[in-house]
Amino acid sequence: MNDQRKARRAAIGAFAGTTIEYYDFVIYGTAAAAVFGSVFFPEGNDLAATAAALATFAVAFVARPIGGMIFGALGDRAGRKTTLVATVSIMGVSTFLIGCLPGYAVIGATAPVLLVVLRFLQGIALGGEWGSATLMAVEHAPAHRRGLYGTFVQLGSPAGSMIASLLFFALSATNAGLQELWRIPFLFAGVLTVVALVIRLRVGETPEFTKVRDAGEVSKQPLVAIFREGRVREVGLATGALLLGFGGFQITSVFLVLVYARQVGFSQPQTLLASVILSAASVCTFSLYGKLGDRFGILSISIVGCLYTIVMAFPMFAMVHSGNLALYLLAVPICYAGANAVFALNSSLAASRFPREIRATGISVSSTLAALLGGAFAPLISTQLLRATGGSYWPIVLFLIAQATISLACMTVMLMQARRVGETKTPASVQAVAA
Repeated sequence: MNDQRKARRAAIGAFAGTTIEYYDFVIYGTAAAAVFGSVFFPEGNDLAATAAALATFAVAFVARPIGGMIFGALGDRAGRKTTLVATVSIMGVSTFLIGCLPGYAVIGATAPVLLVVLRFLQGIALGGEWGSATLMAVEHAPAHRRGLYGTFVQLGSPAGSMIASLLFFALSATNAGLQELWRIPFLFAGVLTVVALVIRLRVGETPEFTKVRDAGEVSKQPLVAIFREGRVREVGLATGALLLGFGGFQITSVFLVLVYARQVGFSQPQTLLASVILSAASVCTFSLYGKLGDRFGILSISIVGCLYTIVMAFPMFAMVHSGNLALYLLAVPICYAGANAVFALNSSLAASRFPREIRATGISVSSTLAALLGGAFAPLISTQLLRATGGSYWPIVLFLIAQATISLACMTVMLMQARRVGETKTPASVQAVAA
């Protein structure tokens, strides 16, 4: 099998696995915003119950750094493929079991406790998934196409989200509705997990890890090596650069589209339709962002994305707040395009920051910290800000702008570093970042 075919197979394997992982992850977020408040918590104020459900949503983000450290080290010591098989299995089983859980009315307080445990396992799996999936795609890719191939990993997020949203949308349109049928997407995850495992088992180990292993350069303690080799600053910069991609996604796709839109009068089927449109727009544009990153520099395109987000954050919320369905459906795909570009290029950007011996650990720790700091509590914080201000959206706009500003600052430092040491846009290493 030639190198190009191996690269395509690796990209498809990374895409298929992350699609399933994010499908599992997103159906939880959708169900937490739309259903879990009434199923797993005592009856009471609807917004308070939703906030409690979104708190369980955040548990997975707390678990993600743990998963990142465990599976990042496994990826650097045993290989990317071994890690990917383990993470997709844990995610699939956890999600399937959530679909089997009885609600609060049946087993009382045990229900939310078990929900939290399974959500924690989801977070462990996703924390280890992203880093090794990124390297599976990027380390197989030609040096001048790593921006494009890296987007295959990120493409799993909107693709998984679109599948989940379409399924929830179809269920909400039935006579029974989501309150009766919400378990179906979780049980269906079992089937999807088998598909992902079959695809991933056919993908070989990455050439770069193979070189490290054959040369006897495998790091026995990659997490320790990050501190010993003075890579903490790189972890901090990478974490900040990834903040908007992870946090902005949660503020927009979970809070704005699914929670805030309901507060201003949109129906549940309308919010799910908006989620499908957002996901479809991402699926259609991610490859474009990857090609632009390869052409003009991954950091340069990401910086433009941050600036666009800062400018368009207020109009996006204002369009949703208008109560006009057409403006609502157009708001996120148009106004969120900048943050979407940042998210699409996250994989290639993160992979460029660390040497191959500790790369899986470095990007896993950075991405999970970004997800924890930027995305974990973003829907919950946004909901509480909404309650505290009597329904005003401007504090949440500032929250999104703050994340974009932090990412912009870290990317600017990275760009200055890259230009100072004379890096090019597409060198033979993974560092295709600077214009």
